[in-house]
Amino acid sequence: MPKWEVLYEKYKRSRFIYAKDLSLILFGFAALHLVITIFSVNVPSQLLERSRFPWAIVIFSLFEYVFLVHLTRFVGYVLEVTRSAIGRWTPYLFLFGISSALLFPLTAVSVVPELTIRKVLYLILFNLSIFGYSLSLAGLASDKMNLNNEKAKLLLSISAFLGVFAGLVTSVLGFGSSKDVLVIGAIFLLTSAIAVAFFVVEDKRFKIKLSPTEKLDIYHKYFGKERKALWPDVKLHKEVARFSLVFSFFLIQEFYTPYVWHLNDISRAMAFISITANFLFFILFYYLSKKWEFYQAVRPTQFPIFVSVLMVISYFFFIERAVVPLFLTLALASSLLGLYCQKAGLQFLPTRAERFTFYLSWIESENRVETTKKIAAVFLVTTITSVLLSILSETYMYLLLSILSLSITIIDISKRVI
Repeated sequence: MPKWEVLYEKYKRSRFIYAKDLSLILFGFAALHLVITIFSVNVPSQLLERSRFPWAIVIFSLFEYVFLVHLTRFVGYVLEVTRSAIGRWTPYLFLFGISSALLFPLTAVSVVPELTIRKVLYLILFNLSIFGYSLSLAGLASDKMNLNNEKAKLLLSISAFLGVFAGLVTSVLGFGSSKDVLVIGAIFLLTSAIAVAFFVVEDKRFKIKLSPTEKLDIYHKYFGKERKALWPDVKLHKEVARFSLVFSFFLIQEFYTPYVWHLNDISRAMAFISITANFLFFILFYYLSKKWEFYQAVRPTQFPIFVSVLMVISYFFFIERAVVPLFLTLALASSLLGLYCQKAGLQFLPTRAERFTFYLSWIESENRVETTKKIAAVFLVTTITSVLLSILSETYMYLLLSILSLSITIIDISKRVI
């Protein structure tokens, strides 16, 4: 066989392997976001009905963010210095993928209906497992893909979008039996974890033992700028503050909407449909708004003001159980926030799907401090809002969301954020 044919065959084989690895990794990300979406819109909302401390439900459901802030350096270091016959990420994909799939159905309300120590343990262990799995999958993606490539970022965003949408639709169709929905998610997660671990072969260089010098370089990569504080410095500039408020705006709805609608005798299925519609309207207006001329003439600070007014109106529709006007008002508010995020340069998916950006950002060392600030700010804003809802009443959710959206405008017109 001529030399050029040999080279061509090698090229075709390498392209096939790359396409296969890319497809499996994208499937892994989609399944991961399907699972975390099913968890976010099912487990916390049903636990809220059975707990005296609703804010505690939100904290334990978001415990993965605590791990992201405090454990990523240590876990990331251990993952990166690991070398084995099957690579550095594959053993952890097996371990955390299987454990996450097994723990996921145990978080169902039908297994433990109240916030007992047993339920808290299940929630924390699930968050820990999904944290380890996410970091391993992000690490494998960074080895196999160029994360600075715009096409790669777009493909990851699309896979996350599809996973979230599938998770929301699954929740809508299976709202009568949350445990069955969680089992479906666990099956997808287990299948994707095994597929990625078995069929994505890591490079040989990750199967060779590291030298002391290489280990030291990795150590400096993770601990060169170690912070002593118990919680990261959350002095924020405007972009991080905007992000935390807009993201928390959607997180609060994700956690509380099924609960407060059911509390007010509104169908839980309609609540899931509303969350799904809000997500789709945000994405639609975010990506299509670049071509709209009228949109270019509006200042970014005006959108959150309109959203704040719409949230106040939503509160009265909610109290009166006017489902259709409430649905349309929330969809319009999500659309305006999509326009705002495009205008303000905020790029994210308005659900916990954004977590994939957190993990991928941690792979790039220069973004770690910024990512930690975002995570800490989101966790704090969501927790404080949840505490206020617990003290006042969950029915005031839309009024508090109005305050969050109005805060965005205040930040935009202020000279600095402290």
